Amino acid sequence: MDKRSFIGGEHTQPEIRQDEEGRNFIEGYGIIFGRESQNLGGFIEVIEPGAVNSSTDMSNVIGKYNHSKMIGRVTNGTLTMSVDDIGVRYRIQLPQSEDYLREMIGRGDINGSSFAFDVRKGGDQWEELDNGLMKRTIRSFSTIYDIGPVDSPAYLETSAALRSKDKHSKVSEISRIGEEQKAEREAVLRKFKLTKNKRWTD
Repeated sequence: MDKRSFIGGEHTQPEIRQDEEGRNFIEGYGIIFGRESQNLGGFIEVIEPGAVNSSTDMSNVIGKYNHSKMIGRVTNGTLTMSVDDIGVRYRIQLPQSEDYLREMIGRGDINGSSFAFDVRKGGDQWEELDNGLMKRTIRSFSTIYDIGPVDSPAYLETSAALRSKDKHSKVSEISRIGEEQKAEREAVLRKFKLTKNKRWTD
């Protein structure tokens, strides 16, 4: 499971909204499509539109503050999510006891959102950029675990992504070695054919 935060820039600021019954809700985008991440440790990441799809398991997503404090969940209706052209928007019914969270979001001190996820096997693609960094494009999530507001990008966790990056690097290295061995075999074969042809002509 990995975690990502979107802090700063358009659509990242969560908001407090109130319905006709006086209930408070936190609304924001926990996932934003098409935006390149910061450097995540030798690679950057971008999420394709369509990465959250009908096969993505969102049946038990928990609304959390800073990935730790539960403030809502899908199964009891206190968290709802919707997908649009921008990304995945969440709406969490704020518990009455959370005056602090409501005030901090209202003041703009809590200015980002985050989510925890797994990528489907084969659901990402790696490429090397001109600057030497690797770029990971996420094309399909298998599971979304939690979503909600965060106050710091320090909650980034990239262990699963790094495993995927290492796997990609190993596959690329094996492919490179295979190509080199193939070239060596072809060179030996060409040399053998030239030697054989020379013997026949002599």
